[in-house]
Formats: sequence, C-alpha cells, structure tokens
Amino acid sequence: MITQTFFWLVVVLAFVAHPFLSAGADASAPSSAKIKQWLSYAKVLDRGILWQANRAQSPEEIDISKVQRIRLKDNEEAFLALVYFPNRGRCCSSGILLVRPGLEEARQVYQDNTIEIDEVIDVDRDGIEEVVMTQSMLAQGVNAGAKTILRFDGWSPVALHRIGFEDNTGACGSELAFAIKHPCHIVEVKWTFVDVNGDGTQDLVECIKSEDGPEPDQLRQTTKVNVYLFRGTEFVPVSPEPR
Repeated sequence: MITQTFFWLVVVLAFVAHPFLSAGADASAPSSAKIKQWLSYAKVLDRGILWQANRAQSPEEIDISKVQRIRLKDNEEAFLALVYFPNRGRCCSSGILLVRPGLEEARQVYQDNTIEIDEVIDVDRDGIEEVVMTQSMLAQGVNAGAKTILRFDGWSPVALHRIGFEDNTGACGSELAFAIKHPCHIVEVKWTFVDVNGDGTQDLVECIKSEDGPEPDQLRQTTKVNVYLFRGTEFVPVSPEPR
C-alpha cells in the first residue's frame, strides 16, 4: 500500500534530488568503419520501409554521430548509433542503428530526422536495459512529438510506455492570417525514475504540464503527476491509498 504522504514525498524527491542517469558514448564501442562494414540495410522496422541494399552492393554513405552501449537479453552487449544518410531524401536521412558485435551485424531500427537517445537504464536490474528516446517534428509553427521507453526483443524495439507532447504557439491565436483560428496549447512531459515502493525496481514518475488559452500570452497552466510501477514488462499506473 502506498500512502498519500509517501506518494507525494516520492514525487518531490524524484524531481528535486534524483540524478539523471544518461551515459555518454562508450569507449568499448566498435569503430565507425566496423559498423559500416556490418550494416546490412536489411530492414527499417519503424514505418515499415524496406531498403534494397546489402553487403554485396556498394556501401551507402553514412555519418555516425553518437554510439551508446546497451545490454540485451542473455547479457549480450550491443550498441545504439545515431546515424545520418546524406544521399537519402529529407524524410529518410536520419535514424538509429542497433549494432550487435556478437553477430557482426548492424541494422536500422528507427527512422526519424529528429530523434534522440535520452537515457539507457536497467529499471529492474535484470540485465536487460531499457532505452528512453524522444522523437519530435517542427512544421508550420507546431513542435510535436513523443517520448518512449522501450526495450529490444532481438532486433525489434518493443514500447513499454509512450506519451506525446506538443507546442502549437507558433500557429495559434488571433494574429495569424489563417482563416481558421486555433486555440493555443502546450504539453510538456518530464520523466524521472525512482524506486516508489521500495522493491529495488526503478519506477516511473511522470509530470505533465499543460498550458491552454486563446492567445500565446493568455495561457492557463495545469500540472498532473502520474506514477507507474514497473512490473514484469509493464509500467502499471498506481494511485496513493487514502489515509
């Protein structure tokens, strides 16, 4: 049972004292040349795009900007690499590779021009690490996207929790020349991992700040806090028990 007092104490500590757990590039990561050698271009799992290329063809030009170590099932060491393909179209030029040195293979598992790996964390200390990533898009005055917590089942990313965010203050209000006037809306999301119930597992505290109004300078703010316990492969929402 989680009492209201303990519940809110955990929420406050999560956003004041809890350290950010993200790690930088790993010194043991394979070189860019090795990753390019292993890249098979077999399949883009996100959005279902198939690239007709393989190791026998001329290698595609690729820039690798960041490599992050991650542990998969059976203690397999793998790496996530942020990549850029300069010869692809604007919509398809960036993404994430999953690099598995034990298999001497790399595949593109995400395709998005604005995607970031925020954090790698083993929330339940089972040796399989979860990945926190952010995808966003800016178009016509609207910045929108989603934050996702996932883990990998082989080559396949499996989402454990996902929530969207948005800021349309560049495309709302009466000053715009559009025929249809849109109300202004901002949703910001902050995640913190902390052991809520003392079982040794890092649970999720999610703070959602919303701002709404008719004009960008007339916004009213509300805040909501959600708490999720990590059980098995799920983040399960919980509420404090009344005293």
